[in-house]
Amino acid sequence: MRSLFLIILSVFLFSFSLGEKEFPMGLIYTVEIGSYQGGILVTKNMQAVGEVYVEKEKGGLDTYRIGAYKKYSEAESAQKKLAKMGYKLSEIKAFYNREPLNVTAAVEVQDIIEKVEKRTVESISVEEMNLLIESLGQ
Repeated sequence: MRSLFLIILSVFLFSFSLGEKEFPMGLIYTVEIGSYQGGILVTKNMQAVGEVYVEKEKGGLDTYRIGAYKKYSEAESAQKKLAKMGYKLSEIKAFYNREPLNVTAAVEVQDIIEKVEKRTVESISVEEMNLLIESLGQ
């Protein structure tokens, strides 16, 4: 009986410690594992995959999302890990500045950003890079 009480207490305290965390700003991908009435037990294995975000919905549902990944491939990897834990119906969702975004559009934007970043790095000469490094040291 005592061990059951300790388990219930730890679940309550752990759920309380989750709080209502907000996604970071910018383009992110997350893995939505589902919406549940009354919540679910968040395990250390889930936390090892990514930070757990809980959104309180109307009607008493709590939507659980794991991770805030900068790349779609990172979210895919997390989704595979979560599927092995039993969350086989999870979905990858995209957000931009905490607002939902179509995943296909998000991947296209991500590709453009990566191309621009790559082109920017490739177009900087060694001399310009050295000047930049010097200015950062001052």
